Amino acid sequence: MTLDDRGDTLFVFSLAHKNFHEQIHAVSWKGEKIRTISTLGFFNNPDPDNSFIESELEFLDAGPFTPLIYFDQKLFFGMIPFLPLNQNPDKKRTISAAWDLTKGEILRFPIYHPEAYYKSETTVDYLSVFQILSEGKLVVSFAASPEIIVFDLEKNELKEYAVTSENLSLNSPPPPLDSDRAGEILIRNGFWGPIIYDPHAENYYRVIYKAEDLDSYPLGQQPGLEERKNFLIAMDKDFQKLGEFEIPSGLDFNVAWCDQVGLHIFDPALSRDKNEYIFRTFALQGQENG
Repeated sequence: MTLDDRGDTLFVFSLAHKNFHEQIHAVSWKGEKIRTISTLGFFNNPDPDNSFIESELEFLDAGPFTPLIYFDQKLFFGMIPFLPLNQNPDKKRTISAAWDLTKGEILRFPIYHPEAYYKSETTVDYLSVFQILSEGKLVVSFAASPEIIVFDLEKNELKEYAVTSENLSLNSPPPPLDSDRAGEILIRNGFWGPIIYDPHAENYYRVIYKAEDLDSYPLGQQPGLEERKNFLIAMDKDFQKLGEFEIPSGLDFNVAWCDQVGLHIFDPALSRDKNEYIFRTFALQGQENG
């Protein structure tokens, strides 16, 4: 969910289970529903001249790391393809769109998965994308690629960056495992996590989940998702790497924010009950936030 710039309208994403399509609700500050739009209507009735997407083959991505974003009278959201990209490698499917609230139109941006995604089948875990908006730019990253795409909304300009890691070499999506081992894929291969923007220091942080060799552990002692090693890559405003450091495992990046002190991330292990939230704080040495 997200608020408009006046703070009087709340946009909420929901899944309509009856018809298996998604909806976005606009709700007033009094809790009254103003209107509801259906993504099914948007994507089943595209502009026939629009070659960006195959409308029936995607669904809206509005998770914690690809949130609904309100900016400049538009509501931005991500999209995930419903079918593996390698089934139709010649058809590029955009993964970023916006609802123009003034004109009532859907805008689609020329942002796509990296080429490696079109060469092999993978799971939805690696098809997911991470999208934020900072300084009038869409910043999009991928679970199975070091590539970062930055789209300047004002200049209509796209730039690509590849910020490598000392702790993860993954640069293409891994093939699926057997269905009874599907949960292992993220641990065995690791993945590139979300990007967090610090507007005070004008820095970006990217989360890295290191791959684990599960076969090297005794049976029953393999680490789970919450026990894997995590790292943070720090980048400046131009996506130049400033450093990389290990952080404690088990941190919840769904609950994280930045202020003048630094980056704060919720640590469930330090919180004694469900009503208590304790955060760990990270900041670059020698740098003062504005």
